[in-house]
This record gives sequence, C-alpha cells and structure tokens, in this order.
Amino acid sequence: MRKLGLLAAMLTLTLGWAAPASADTVGFSPTGTSSYINITSFDWQQGNSIIVENAGGTTGTIYFQSNLNSALNGGSSAFVNGTGGEFFTAVAQFDVTILGGGAFGINDGGTFAIYNTSALGDDTTGLGFTSGNQIIRGTVAGGTNFGTVGFVPNENSVPLGGNCDGDAGAVGLENCLDQFGSNQYPTVYTRTGSGGTQVSALVTFVDNAYFSNIVAGSTIAINNTNNNDPFAAVNPSQTFSSLVGAVGGNGNVPGVLNSVGGTVNLAVCGDPGVATNCINGTGSSIIAQTDLTTTFVSPQVVPEPATLTLLGLGLAGSAAARRRQKKAQQQA
Repeated sequence: MRKLGLLAAMLTLTLGWAAPASADTVGFSPTGTSSYINITSFDWQQGNSIIVENAGGTTGTIYFQSNLNSALNGGSSAFVNGTGGEFFTAVAQFDVTILGGGAFGINDGGTFAIYNTSALGDDTTGLGFTSGNQIIRGTVAGGTNFGTVGFVPNENSVPLGGNCDGDAGAVGLENCLDQFGSNQYPTVYTRTGSGGTQVSALVTFVDNAYFSNIVAGSTIAINNTNNNDPFAAVNPSQTFSSLVGAVGGNGNVPGVLNSVGGTVNLAVCGDPGVATNCINGTGSSIIAQTDLTTTFVSPQVVPEPATLTLLGLGLAGSAAARRRQKKAQQQA
C-alpha cells in the first residue's frame, strides 16, 4: 500500500548540500547473458499488497508482489514481460509502525527484490513470485522513506451485507472485494479506499549479468504507486511471498483466503455484524490493489576534503585573477 517515490541525492560540490537526483539509464539484459539494452524504468502490472498488524496493533508488516509489465527507455517500451520466455516479478516486505486511521510509517530494514522467472506469478493463488532467480535486492535504510499516508478507507462505503455471488461489476456488487473478471471471493466484502507511501531502498545485491552498471549502494526508487479497493484490475491474492534470506518464501503468508477456503486476515467493515467476512475495515489487515514503477539512481561520490580544498583554492585564485585584470583595465 504505497505511493512510493524517488529519494536519492546529488552532491553540489561548491556548497556541499544534497538535492534530488534524476533516474539513471541502466543496461538491462532480459536473458542474463550480458547483451544489454538501455532502460530508464520498470513499469509493473497491477499487483497485490497486504498490511498485517502484529499483536497489540502498534506494528505490522506490509507484503507486496507484482509481475512486470514492461521495461521502458524514456516513454518507449524496450522489453515486454515474457518475451523470449523471460519473466520478471517484484516482491517487497516492509516492517511498519501503525499510526492509526489507516496510516503507517515504514521502518528501517525492509526489502525490495526483483526475480527472473520462467512464468508469470499467479495473482489469484499468490504463488510463483519468488520461484526464480533473485537478480537485485535493496534494503530500506534510515532516511529513505517519507510521506507515508497508508490506506484510507472511505467511511461512507460500509458494506450492508447482501450477496456477492455472480459476476463482478453487476448491480449491487459495489461492496465486493473482487470486481475483476469472475468474482472469486463471493463472500468477502470491502470498503472502498485508497492510499500511498513513498520509499526507496539501497542496493545490497545485484547480478550484473542482468544489470551492467548498477552497483551496491545504488538506489532503487519505487515511484508513482497507488493503492485502491475494491480490486478492479487484478485478482486479490490468497497468499503472499515473504523475503526470508536471499531467496524468500513462496506463498507462505496468508492473504485473503487460505488454500482450503478458510477465511484469514479478515476484519469487520464498520459496526460488528454489518457484514460478515469483511476486509479493509478497522481490523488487523488491509489488502489493496497496488500499482508502481521503479527507477535506479547511481550512488553519488562525495569528494575527499583535500579535493574540496583544492577546488576552493582554484575558485579563489580565479576570482583574484579577474580582480587584477579588471584593475589593470581601469588603470589603462
């Protein structure tokens, strides 16, 4: 649940202060064979996010997963996911502090990773998003997240019960969670809502067979993210994959329903008894349809103090020379 944004720094040598940096062009090899194409961003398909509160309700964990849509070079597509049998997925896991009212703050130590797989991850089951090779991983560090607003339910959209059976989008189904294609969760309701967060992660691992010029310390910026309910462009996931170690678990975190159809992570939407099997209310879990892009920014090199001293002396000398030249002209 995030509107995740770019946070990188570019050193201004003469003043020594940081300013936002633009995204870099990187060399990307969809086959991992060092045959690179230039890209500036990854555009991800609509995916799934869930925030699960811990006991006590003051902390929790966000899980996210999505399939790549395409790799872009500027506004043009340079690679479409699945071309040549090469597929890419994104998975994230962030620990959060619950701030109340659907808001949260992202804590240090969360992880964002991209995988190369042999097939699409399954949005309905939630499986397959960490089944391939991890090709890049980044860790959220102090100061890299900002602007968190979480997920804000619409207080005027409390479900009134009724029947979610039938095809999504039919009259009277505006409170059903799943409104994409056939309704796969005919007894699960939701409030409407939206939200977002902004965060970036520092690269701790990269496979340079896939990325030619990304190094440890580069920034993975997670941008242009929006989170919405109900689900209108992707199926809600039954499970999520956690990032345990370098590889991660495949569908080991419960989502909307478990594999045998039992309800988990469900909360009451509003007053108790208004609707059964209701999610995205005031309880412990919020699941949302999530969309984002990612870009990369190279680490900025901070010059040594001696370099700054020489630069300062050079500027001072240049100024003195201009003053002497001006004085000579006035005396001529």
